[in-house]
Amino acid sequence: PLAILDALRSGSMFTVLGDLIDRLELTARDRRRAAPMGGTLLSERGEDVTVTVRVRVPSRPNFGGLRPALHHIDLIAGDVLGPSADRDAMTNPTTKVVAQMPVSEARREGDFLTFHYRFPQARQSFYVRVRGTNLNVDAPRMDTPNVYPWDNLWFYSNPIQVRLT
Repeated sequence: PLAILDALRSGSMFTVLGDLIDRLELTARDRRRAAPMGGTLLSERGEDVTVTVRVRVPSRPNFGGLRPALHHIDLIAGDVLGPSADRDAMTNPTTKVVAQMPVSEARREGDFLTFHYRFPQARQSFYVRVRGTNLNVDAPRMDTPNVYPWDNLWFYSNPIQVRLT
């Protein structure tokens, strides 16, 4: 119980539906430092920043009796813009999917799938997060009435901030 609260407080947690994955490791690193999910990487302007995503697919069926297959992971990034003029705004206009990483392109390491993405010569502070799904779609969509819940599975990570000096 305390470990769960500590993970919530630190931001080193992820949300998953239907046991699509059972472990997620997200790190950002430059040539000297690294930061985990929920952390902040302090880097110098012009440094290459590499993001590594590692996921583990469960070895047992979920509560629906299925073993869902991860289709792809979206790497999402956006500029850190500072305080918003509109405190009710729920969007960042710079946020976008910078890479869609299909499972077929992952490096397999035992039970883990590993992906790397490089932000060359970073010029602006940014954040990065990931989401993944079992569907061949570009983005989550609204559930339709009578949707079968085991057909539309996603996971979402907390972000890593990359602050450039």
